[in-house]
Amino acid sequence: MKALIVATLLVIALPLTCFAYENNFEIYLASESGELNYLGGDADYSGGVFGVAYTRFLTPIETDDSPYGVREFLQHPSNFGVALVGIATEIDDNASSDKIEDTLSALIVEGEFYINDSDNATGLGIMISSMGGEEELSGGLNEDIDISSQVIDLSVIQYLNRTIRLSATYTTGSTEYEYSSGGKYEYDETALSVSVAALIENFLLTATISSGERDWDAGSKQDVDSLSFGGTIYIDQANSIAAQYATYEVESSSKTSEIAITGEHYFDASKYLSGSLYSGSVDYDSSNALGWDELSYMGVRAMFGLYF
Repeated sequence: MKALIVATLLVIALPLTCFAYENNFEIYLASESGELNYLGGDADYSGGVFGVAYTRFLTPIETDDSPYGVREFLQHPSNFGVALVGIATEIDDNASSDKIEDTLSALIVEGEFYINDSDNATGLGIMISSMGGEEELSGGLNEDIDISSQVIDLSVIQYLNRTIRLSATYTTGSTEYEYSSGGKYEYDETALSVSVAALIENFLLTATISSGERDWDAGSKQDVDSLSFGGTIYIDQANSIAAQYATYEVESSSKTSEIAITGEHYFDASKYLSGSLYSGSVDYDSSNALGWDELSYMGVRAMFGLYF
């Protein structure tokens, strides 16, 4: 009996290395507000996002002595997943009854598949997204616009070792705007991006640069460029704090810049919560038809996740 009690206590006291997870589920929320300045006045801006995502790991995520938040990066298991996202924004003119309301939803299917499980693993990634919705212009504007967009990302991933990851992604997609008054506009977009991620002790550095082109059906073209970089400090096994900066520019249209600070806490090896504070701005080109100047905004994001 004594031996049985000792064995039971040893099992209870086993470290978290005994846990492995094949599934992940996340719930995502965001809310933001700000002000749009335009020629002759200003307008209030607000927006929100709700999303859910599920991921299936073909090789289980194992719990070891590394920080919980970096397990997927270090172990890079093959996986596939699906996400549903809803987006709502509103611009309300302070000087008139004019209002612009966007309601969009998106379905995203993605996966990463690694050819081998070594520290120098090579992988292929794919992401397919389909988004649709409506933009409603009321007041003196009186127009409804149906919006649809489809995007495909194809990636090649290479780990130089367990802690350095390189990837190159080719993106192709199309977006269509159909006006209730009868007009219709469409563009195709292609881009090539390169990303690097490196874990140095307890500090994860990430950077992505992208360059592409937007080709409108009317014949005009626009360069589209983006850059993002950031870092995450893993304070201990359960806690981390991250900072990220991103910019996205469409030639002769707009430039978006955003900075975010994120904290993440794991309650145990399977349950976690993260929260972000972010601030950004959209500077519009002086040639834009609406006379918009700048949109500035601030917001909060929250995500709850569960491995099981």
